[in-house]
Amino acid sequence: MRNFITMCLLIIFSLYFMNCYATSWGLPAYVLVYVDSKGGNYATEYNQEAKKGMACAKSILGLIAVGDASINAAAADGNITKKIISVSKTQEGILGFYQKWCTVVTGF
Repeated sequence: MRNFITMCLLIIFSLYFMNCYATSWGLPAYVLVYVDSKGGNYATEYNQEAKKGMACAKSILGLIAVGDASINAAAADGNITKKIISVSKTQEGILGFYQKWCTVVTGF
């Protein structure tokens, strides 16, 4: 019984610290079941004529991560060369099996 309680406490603390780690890196949250969230990081102005670019990185089972979710990659995707006016992040994930983080950039 004591081993069971110890194991439960270990799992609870592990989940808690994963969430702290995720939010410290700018991710909205770390969720084990399902997540579909968006978060803004930086904006200077609003303009409807601005171009939009997106760059993503994916993780499978938390073991393999591929992709480039950098601001530079998102700006290159949207052909943004002069000025970046906003940067935001999106996150999708299902049961810890699949995670997708994207950086969305708007600008000229």
